[in-house]
Amino acid sequence: MSFAVSLIGLIIVIILLAVLITTMFRSPRPADAWRIAGTPVISPPAQSYYLGCIRRHTNFRRIGAIAMGLLALISTLLAGASVTPWGNTGTICTANVCGDQATRVSQALGTSMAIALVPACVLGAILGGLLAETYRLRQPTGVRLASLDAREPRSLPRRAYVAWSMTALTLAAGIAVWVTESTPALLVALVPGLLAVLLAEAIQFALTYRCRPVLIEDAMNADRNMRRAVSESVTWVELGAATLNLGWAAMAVGNLIQALSLQNWTQAFAIIFIIGGFFSVIPALIYVHRSSLVKPPGKQTTELAKTSKDYLPITRWFMPPARTTS
Repeated sequence: MSFAVSLIGLIIVIILLAVLITTMFRSPRPADAWRIAGTPVISPPAQSYYLGCIRRHTNFRRIGAIAMGLLALISTLLAGASVTPWGNTGTICTANVCGDQATRVSQALGTSMAIALVPACVLGAILGGLLAETYRLRQPTGVRLASLDAREPRSLPRRAYVAWSMTALTLAAGIAVWVTESTPALLVALVPGLLAVLLAEAIQFALTYRCRPVLIEDAMNADRNMRRAVSESVTWVELGAATLNLGWAAMAVGNLIQALSLQNWTQAFAIIFIIGGFFSVIPALIYVHRSSLVKPPGKQTTELAKTSKDYLPITRWFMPPARTTS
């Protein structure tokens, strides 16, 4: 029975890693720029601008996923003095006894490299995608003028509200564990995910209120389209970070309930918390997949067909001449 469960778990992990790899290593195509612009009728400089932003976003996500994956490997090696691929047995040697008389122990699947690798890579992709947009937090240089144009509403607001609710529940769980166990270990472990949520909110604020440089109307439209696409991506990423946080907190609460050795019905809740928290990586991976600015070829064509065709081609791409006073 345990072998069957382990085999099913290993298959799930392999599938999740395959989905993550295919998401991270899709290369930007012109259709991605057309989708964000809403039309394939754009000038080469405009297409280069869109693809440059998409490429930066994608590369940061790749680097983040790879870096966090390597960090998970190193952490597993330092914690257990060996890399445990999938809950295999290990040997404990005392100072005087080793070899055939050494104690054989079976390590839990939660300590294995395969289990830690998926959430670590997903979190790395989340942090990488956010770090790619931190340049928007700086005010741009150049001439800027006040505008009476209405700010575009925030993209996907309901999903942002869900992410905030998840973050509030996570903080409540962290504080509860701190009070019960007299240790802030859970809150410390949640710091990367909480920082991701805060960074996502800072980027959303910058996307809405950051002053735009004075450009020609076509260039301003391109900037507006790119901001809208990034805002949607950051919202999905924020939801993914909040989901990972809540899952991690649920696992900690489940382990705490098991350790307290309460009544049998509470142990059932503990198992639900642990299993649900572990599998929270699946919706988080889906949100990371949705946040990608690079879509699969089939979806590129489908989304482009749904957009409006009332766009004019961008024929010029330049900064306005500096005003001189006589």
